[in-house]
Amino acid sequence: MAHTRRSKLKDVGIKACHPRIKGRDGDCLPSEVLKKVSNTLGAPRNLTLKGGKVLKRWITRRTKCKSERCWVEKTQMDPSEKKMIVTRYFRPTMPDNWEENKTEWLDTLNITNVIQQYEEVYPEFKFFGANPIDFSAPNPYKKDSLEKKECLQDEICKMDLKKLMAQGKTKLGFVYNLDPSDKEGSHWIASFTDIPAHRSYYFDSYGYEAPPQIARFLRSLTLQDPSMKLQYNARRFQYGESECGMYCLYFIIRMLKGDNFRKFCRNPPSDSDMTDLRNWLYSKKN
Repeated sequence: MAHTRRSKLKDVGIKACHPRIKGRDGDCLPSEVLKKVSNTLGAPRNLTLKGGKVLKRWITRRTKCKSERCWVEKTQMDPSEKKMIVTRYFRPTMPDNWEENKTEWLDTLNITNVIQQYEEVYPEFKFFGANPIDFSAPNPYKKDSLEKKECLQDEICKMDLKKLMAQGKTKLGFVYNLDPSDKEGSHWIASFTDIPAHRSYYFDSYGYEAPPQIARFLRSLTLQDPSMKLQYNARRFQYGESECGMYCLYFIIRMLKGDNFRKFCRNPPSDSDMTDLRNWLYSKKN
């Protein structure tokens, strides 16, 4: 992953490619898929057989676009097959409005779609979603008196660390919004739990203390595992208003890749790094 000299970003994979893909920037598609794309675009058979740079140059001229994602979008493939290729080999689609506003706030789906791909790459990882701050409050949509005892995000409230370990889920990711479920959303924060290491990490890109709801939830983990240690980020990463969601994504990715939490907090990337990171964690249609 190439960055400017002053960038403090660490590797997050190949630009715009699904995180399972290994190789060079821009090479998301394996040769067999690339040949299928070229066939649907009408490439001469001799070029398709050659493959490589020669074939890619032909596809670029044919489609008038440079990215592999754009090549796939330009084909006349069956829609279901095209969707399968896009889902399997590329990052989630970058929202169209980001072209005009490159620092648009991330919504719940923007966050979830990225992290769910990491669940595919790391089978030991489970993501519990991007949730409002009142995730543990009684569910307002349940009318029955017994159902009302269920919290808004029952999967989190009933989380059992031993059961998760037995299922092979040892790394847990959470993203929260400081707004409750009846509001539009404000600031994203995150936590990450490493069960075998007996560690839970809280991250706020502004460096603020954990709100009571999150602090209470993290303390509840120590009741299940008395050896669990809680660590909190007190260093400010973010100085603008738009990149909290991107910082949360970067935090969870780096924890999955095994970064030391304290070292991670001592070396914060900039807001502009996070804006640039959007081009790696999302793919453009054209």
